[in-house]
Amino acid sequence: MSEMGTSFAEEFRNAVNASGMTLVEVVDALADRGVKLTQATLSYWQSGRSLPRRQSSIKALDEIERVLGVPPGTLSIPVEREREASSNAGAGAGAAGQPVVGAIQVPRLLWGAPRNLAPETIDWEREVQRKFLHQTVTISDGGHRAVTRAEAIVRITNPDQPAMHVGESWGPGDPVPCITDVDGGTVGNPIVQEASRFELIPIHLPPAQQSGELRQVGYTVETSSSDRITRTGQRWFAWPLDMFALTVDFGEELPQFVEWVLVQTRTKGGTSERVETSRELQVIDGVCQATSENVEDGVSFIRWRW
Repeated sequence: MSEMGTSFAEEFRNAVNASGMTLVEVVDALADRGVKLTQATLSYWQSGRSLPRRQSSIKALDEIERVLGVPPGTLSIPVEREREASSNAGAGAGAAGQPVVGAIQVPRLLWGAPRNLAPETIDWEREVQRKFLHQTVTISDGGHRAVTRAEAIVRITNPDQPAMHVGESWGPGDPVPCITDVDGGTVGNPIVQEASRFELIPIHLPPAQQSGELRQVGYTVETSSSDRITRTGQRWFAWPLDMFALTVDFGEELPQFVEWVLVQTRTKGGTSERVETSRELQVIDGVCQATSENVEDGVSFIRWRW
């Protein structure tokens, strides 16, 4: 049983080591029991880089304990303790905190960036988990217009009226971005913050048969600006994402320099800081591409200079 103060990562590492199993073998054993987790996810948990946050992950802990042959609560108790400590530390602490709505721990990234949103803004019990997202951005009108087609694979967390939210922002004097051509769902009334020029657009999905069901959702976002566009939208992900792929088609007019940017939030000593890393991208036949796997606790976008 977990000792008071022992972290989940320590308990998990100790349990895996004592079992003599590799993470690949743990993944296979869980799959035989109907639990689907990736080796990357288990590696993140084992290293302490993340905690089980999603309801499906929390429920999976019981099966993981059985697979590893440890007493019930060995893993679930420290997870609950750390989640509660994080919630208590976040009360009144601004963007560094991670509020809770009901039994759902509100993901810090969407709550704290790019705009601070009240936890009640989204019904997290119904919010789907994006597993795969591919966006194709077409630049036109001399760099003043961008049309983004997004194709996502999502996992249903609650089969009763599931939904996903798309966050969009715009510059001073620019028109509000418009979502069109929605496949797999219907657009609801946007939640708009006029002062900060930001909106959350809900896409409601049809009811599902059961939690864990995978669905495909597609939509198009059109944006235009009086200034030349110099980057794709920042994509903060509410939940860990298996893969994010981004393609930009510049057409005939090519930029001088293009880079793939990753911004991560590092928390140390109770304070958070943004750490940005980037790498140059090649433009071939007017197109550049980039991908990120196991996107968690970060944001990715493509930036360029005309």
